[in-house]
Amino acid sequence: MPSSGDEKQIHSLGDLHYSAEWSVDRKKSEAGIAESFETDKETNGLIFGPIKYEVLPRDHDKVPEPYLGVPDNAKFLVGAAKIVAFVQEGGDSITNDIDKKDLIKLRELTQKIWRKTNPKERILKTKELDKVINEWGEKVVHDEVTGESQLVIERMLAKG
Repeated sequence: MPSSGDEKQIHSLGDLHYSAEWSVDRKKSEAGIAESFETDKETNGLIFGPIKYEVLPRDHDKVPEPYLGVPDNAKFLVGAAKIVAFVQEGGDSITNDIDKKDLIKLRELTQKIWRKTNPKERILKTKELDKVINEWGEKVVHDEVTGESQLVIERMLAKG
């Protein structure tokens, strides 16, 4: 089951996205799952449809073993929502002109390189990623989409 968080993958419209947690207080857990979807919106530029919640039985093949401290009465609550759109910045920018799959690839690579070159800093949000990509210009974006510019991007991010 794909989950939210640090897993990086190419997303497509209509894909289901999941987040889950052990729950003894359903309302609190639903709020935590909704927050994780909001984080994915900010970090990955994903916009979701309504979240549908389901409690899976402990013996379901997708349910992990409870971690230490999970009460016996805890239920495994899963939230699922379809990706219905991608965050897109307004105005004239490269991020508005390139294919969405390429944009997601660039955002993921930028985030990866950012973490590598700035390990003590927080992760970048979608708007920050798009700003960096737009500052690079068309040549770097073209080179990256064609797989030629990871070293150039590393140097640019390292300079700040």
